Parts: sequence; structure tokens; C-alpha cells
Amino acid sequence: MNNWYPFVTITTATSNVSPNVLASVTSPHNTLSNDYGGMDLYINQFALQDHSTFYTNDQILTAFQNYAKQIVLVRYLNSPAVFSWELENHARCNGTLPTSPTCTTQTVTKWQAEMDAFIASIDSNHIVSAG
Repeated sequence: MNNWYPFVTITTATSNVSPNVLASVTSPHNTLSNDYGGMDLYINQFALQDHSTFYTNDQILTAFQNYAKQIVLVRYLNSPAVFSWELENHARCNGTLPTSPTCTTQTVTKWQAEMDAFIASIDSNHIVSAG
């Protein structure tokens, strides 16, 4: 969570103005996002092979929910700076790791619906978007 310093700086600076921060909870890209909970980081941590397991593996789903809970519930539940939570920046089956041929739009949409319901259940103060 130490890498959230830039986000903390922004939310602190904007907390006295209208909500204006759209916070992306994760990303499929393997650049900076893995320092902030990027999807491929989860896949690598659980020694899995393909990017699409992020959407379907029960261990990863639980780990992501725990991560999201720390960000949403523990740190920013009542933040006036946060406008909404974006589940994933550029939602799709492929990322920097190979993907399974069984991953479809429905796979991503199902994950989005589940995570949307999860985040909405712990934070009714902010909008949740797919990304």
C-alpha cells in the first residue's frame, strides 16, 4: 500500500472541492499497475499462467476483494474527493500474459457484475463503474 502515495496526495489536495477523482482499482497492464494491484501481479503471485484467470480463480477473486476492501472501506469510504470506483481500467481478456481461449466478453462481464456488487455492498457513498 506504500505505492498509493500519489493517490493520497491527490485525494488530500482535492478533498475540499467537489468530488473529482475516478479511482481505478486495477488494470490489465503490466507497467506501473503491478505496483498498485495490477491483474498480472495476482496471476504471478498465485503461480498461474494466463491473464484470464484473474476473472475466474477463486483465490484471486478473494485476494482482489481483500485488496479492494482495504482501499475502499478502510481508506476512502468517506472521502469527499472520490467520485467513483472504476473496477478495471480497459477491461478485457488479454493483458501482458497469455490468455485462455475460453475467456469471453461474458467472462469479463460476470466478473464486473460480481465485483460491482461487492464494492457497492461496502460503499454506498460512491458510484462503481466497469471501466
